[in-house]
Amino acid sequence: MRHTLIASLVAAAIGLGLAGGAQAAPVDKQVTIRPIQLCDDGGGNCAVVNTYEAAADKIWAQGGLDFVFLSTQIWNSSAFRILDADVGEEFAMFNAGSTQFGNPGVTGIINMYFVGDFQVTGSTLYGEGCGALVFIAACQGEAGVVINATDVNAFNGGLGRIDTVAHEVGHVLGLGHNDFGAGGANNMMTGGGTRIPATNLGDIAPDGANRDQLTADQITEARRSFYVTDLTAVPEPASMAVLAMGLAGLGLLRRRVA
Repeated sequence: MRHTLIASLVAAAIGLGLAGGAQAAPVDKQVTIRPIQLCDDGGGNCAVVNTYEAAADKIWAQGGLDFVFLSTQIWNSSAFRILDADVGEEFAMFNAGSTQFGNPGVTGIINMYFVGDFQVTGSTLYGEGCGALVFIAACQGEAGVVINATDVNAFNGGLGRIDTVAHEVGHVLGLGHNDFGAGGANNMMTGGGTRIPATNLGDIAPDGANRDQLTADQITEARRSFYVTDLTAVPEPASMAVLAMGLAGLGLLRRRVA
């Protein structure tokens, strides 16, 4: 009964979303992400990891989704610290990373690689997301997200391009730049050359300038993704710590009673 009620509330909230973007829905689903920090072979020149979790959570709250970030893993690999998209080096990294950290297509956990630079001829690449079946050919069958940490963090005078993480995960969840209602400047999945991203949390939809909107169709598509699970599937690190403390306290209580 409780799950039926939650599902009904989510559906109602999504249905009430206007063409400009959906209001926040009850958060009942999650996407689990493993941040991976790329350094050189000697462990230096590491990319700066900034998940922009607050922005990602507010954006995806429109669809009732929460982003759960696991502990950051460090990967000392000069070969992948700086990538060239023109020759598909990101796909080689996704493939190697699936062996190193777990295959997202099996675990359901998205590997998110923070690299020092993500190069492409003629423009700036802030990131890339792969994993959805619709992009399997373009992504050479690989899954993962790469974030150009240097350019993302330097954006907007150093305040950061705060919607890049949310945008690239959207691709993993099956959303493109021009489908399910994307294409407008205020839509979160519109391509970077046209999208006007929020520059602060207060301008993310439904607040302020109403940036980074999600349509009802985008939300429906994303929520059916393999990478979306029930909220309690993988406890956040803080929740796990509280659970451990509670279990320890229970053990102490039992010893005292005994």
